[in-house]
Amino acid sequence: MKVLMPVLHYPPVIGGLELWTQNIAERLSEKFEIFVATGKVKGERSIEIRNGVKIFRTSLFTLKNLSYSSPIYIFTTLPFIFFKTLNLIKREKINLIHCQGFLSSLLGYFLCKLTSVPYLITIQGLEENKNILKKIVYKRASFCIVASSAIKNYFEKIGVKNIEIIPNGINLERFKNINPQKSREELGLKDEFVIMTIARLEKVKGIEYLIKAFNIVKSQIVNCKLLIIGEGSERKNLENLVEKLNLKNKVKFLGQIPNEKIPEYLSVADCFVLPSLKEGFGIAILEAQAAGVPAVATKVGGIPDIIRDEETGILVEPKNSQVIAQAIIKIFSDPEFGQSLVQNAKANLEKYNWSKIAQRINAIYQKLLKIILAAGIFPPDIGGPAIYTERLSIELFQQGFDVEVITYSNFKHPTSNIQNPKIKILRISRGHPKGLRHFLYFLNLLKKARDVDVIYAQNPISAGFPAMLVSKILRKKFILKIVGDYAWEQGRAKWNVKENLEEFQDKKYDLKVESLRKIQKFVAKNANKIIVPSYYLKKIITNGWQIPEDKVTVIYNAVEDFFSNFSKREAKQKIGIEGDIILSIGRLMPWKGFKTLIEIMPDLLKENPNFRLVIVGEGPEKINLKSQISNLKLNEKIKLVGNVNHSEIPLYLKAADLFVLNSGYEGLSHVILEAMQAELPIITTDIGGNLELIENGKNGILIGYNNKEQLKEAILKLWKDKALQNKFIENSKQKLIDFSWENLVKKTLEILKK
Repeated sequence: MKVLMPVLHYPPVIGGLELWTQNIAERLSEKFEIFVATGKVKGERSIEIRNGVKIFRTSLFTLKNLSYSSPIYIFTTLPFIFFKTLNLIKREKINLIHCQGFLSSLLGYFLCKLTSVPYLITIQGLEENKNILKKIVYKRASFCIVASSAIKNYFEKIGVKNIEIIPNGINLERFKNINPQKSREELGLKDEFVIMTIARLEKVKGIEYLIKAFNIVKSQIVNCKLLIIGEGSERKNLENLVEKLNLKNKVKFLGQIPNEKIPEYLSVADCFVLPSLKEGFGIAILEAQAAGVPAVATKVGGIPDIIRDEETGILVEPKNSQVIAQAIIKIFSDPEFGQSLVQNAKANLEKYNWSKIAQRINAIYQKLLKIILAAGIFPPDIGGPAIYTERLSIELFQQGFDVEVITYSNFKHPTSNIQNPKIKILRISRGHPKGLRHFLYFLNLLKKARDVDVIYAQNPISAGFPAMLVSKILRKKFILKIVGDYAWEQGRAKWNVKENLEEFQDKKYDLKVESLRKIQKFVAKNANKIIVPSYYLKKIITNGWQIPEDKVTVIYNAVEDFFSNFSKREAKQKIGIEGDIILSIGRLMPWKGFKTLIEIMPDLLKENPNFRLVIVGEGPEKINLKSQISNLKLNEKIKLVGNVNHSEIPLYLKAADLFVLNSGYEGLSHVILEAMQAELPIITTDIGGNLELIENGKNGILIGYNNKEQLKEAILKLWKDKALQNKFIENSKQKLIDFSWENLVKKTLEILKK
């Protein structure tokens, strides 16, 4: 792939965006052919190859001052760069234009219009204004890389799509083996407490507030100095302010220094301050942290992405010299606190490694897959498959993929708890009769899938069958996720199938069951790849359905850390249920074992009248369960909560004291993972994928399905033994490492890309 970067400035011109462009271009040149078109600079050749990057310099004037570009230079250089890039696109057959900043993005916009070559943009400064041209340029980009969450939030407000936060980076190797004493001697420093800033000397950098803060600081720290590194149009005004405050002997303007000298200069500092009024990111803060210097910075723009207040630095309000001074004095007065900021910051620096940043951009450069997720259920529907599809769609979208979802729904436009409203969701109403709604699903998927690369179906029947047909008609790649045996589930729920899942595989049944069985096997055999959430299910699919083993990949479900900040008592009050809560969550289906759980409640209440059973979920068994509760006269002791929004599940988990899942079948239970994440002691059955989550006696108790005596004994044992509860909770934390969203998304993407 050939990538062109049209930029006004490129090193040796120094700045955050220029260094970003250079570092990314040089690292990506190992995998791509990178071209840079930029303005002329004194002492630099017009055409050269430097560190694998092909650089073309063109402009009417030659830049001589590396720290300042006049408006005349800027606006006369842009047309030259435009025509040079236009020539390069045609001559070199450029595949992608990567723009840096607005002016570069403006060039990309017009180049894309003329050549149809897609452009992506990198924006590192927060530009909150009503400039219509900027909005058009940003919104038309194929992808947008931003340096901070503040920029991302703003861009989302103006309708920019395909945004990913990729911060600026640093080369940590540059900050090793520096001799601070030698640097102090070169700067004429002795044992002064040195405060330093590195910034362009412009109004937006707020240097005047630092100087005024220093005027306060010197009354508390007698032996101190302020070193100001950088150049800009405000230098004269700042020097006048220093003279006015009689600080000439303590404040030193060092001007622009070579980028390679920054680690040496930072090594002499005792405190680094960035008092910006606006800041897209703040690379100088990272450099200070890498040099082992505690940092103080204003709470603006992307800075809070870098500094966690009082943990990796100190955040202060902008334009407030008094609080800046207080922060500096605090670092001076408490060296241990300052060192704790440094140590915490250093532990966080690895994610700003240039190599890792280049890898992320490398992934964006690859052809963006267009994916449609064909689902049977989706929030506000409850259940593991609904949660999985929603979260996967968000993860894929955030990584830059063009994602759409098609699903069945009880309403045409229900309120969804999806965390990213930019994802397109097409809902086919369940109000239509069976057959008709499936046909409508097929027609809509056929229309939507014409422009996609991959159809990823989330079940083999309601979503998988129409998805398989569409993939055949349009010759699209078809990935299938299987989380259970639908023929068996329907047979148990409706058609008097009594056997467990393993026994079901070897028996013959009536026409309805066998028809479903044949459809799901046919769909599975025509999939390019099948994803299952457990090795138990893989065994069912390969042995029972006779699908080749190499077609089936196990990718464990994952759970996110989204649990309530309420205390247990507050959570109980919030849901309106007091007592020792035994919680169970799931669809109200026959094999979920809620009937047995309800049956043992009278015996449990004899041991502990404070027990309360809370069942969250909906399903065809609800009427039977309500009747059972009423017959036992346990309406005050057992609560059928019904269907709740998934965002409310953490509240119920927080309120609970024990979690029980008496299920006769689980492929891999998402709700068990959530209970583990919520730090609940768990009791579940020794069937299916549960054995891959719970080790009996180590991080939970396994019982026989619907075994009343074992279930009662386990609940009472765990309720009485707090030490055992704590043991299970701690061991579950270790188990959860295997079930991260990072692993799930990574492995899923590997399959989708193949």
